Amino acid sequence: MQDFLRREHPQLAAQFSVDRLFEWRRTLAAEAPERAHDMTWLRTEAMRRWTVAQGHDPAIADDAFAVFIAARHDVEFYPDVLPALRKLGERFLLATLSNGNADVRRIGIGAHFALVANAESIGAPKPQARAFHHVASSLGIEPQQLLHVGDDPTMDVVGAREAGCCAVWLNRDGRDWPAEIAMRADYEVRDLGELALALTAPYSHRRPTDSCP
Repeated sequence: MQDFLRREHPQLAAQFSVDRLFEWRRTLAAEAPERAHDMTWLRTEAMRRWTVAQGHDPAIADDAFAVFIAARHDVEFYPDVLPALRKLGERFLLATLSNGNADVRRIGIGAHFALVANAESIGAPKPQARAFHHVASSLGIEPQQLLHVGDDPTMDVVGAREAGCCAVWLNRDGRDWPAEIAMRADYEVRDLGELALALTAPYSHRRPTDSCP
């Protein structure tokens, strides 16, 4: 987006910084908490307001967001992702739950998922229980039958477990679990291949804990 502004609107680019845009987003989220989970609106409206404040056409914000969202979907998959999705999809219903606005259908893996959901479509973000319950309900299962996989200890693990779901911590970097968070994941994996093996092997001892059906 910065490159776009430098190329198309150099005067505006001279005033732009990522930190400044984040500050406009934080202010906007505080002013409109009922829409703070809608990342498309939040990003675009914050950019629009900042652009107007600099004396420029607000339509520039829409063009800048189009550049941003295109780059957001230019994804290189970890090598374990596609084989794991195929293996897991043979046995389980898969769904996505995101606080952001990336779309798995746009990056070419939507066919693996029975449900694609995000905070914008649900009206609530992780770690709110409503987000996890929406996924479970849409899949026709109970919350305790939902196994949520994510890399954020608070948003993904604590959020899922407090909603009555099971939680897997995807810890690709080998981080230590945050000492200040007492609640732990039911299971920890280094990549999705490890998860697929644990969930599909007939007699694997590396399954989630007994609290997870």
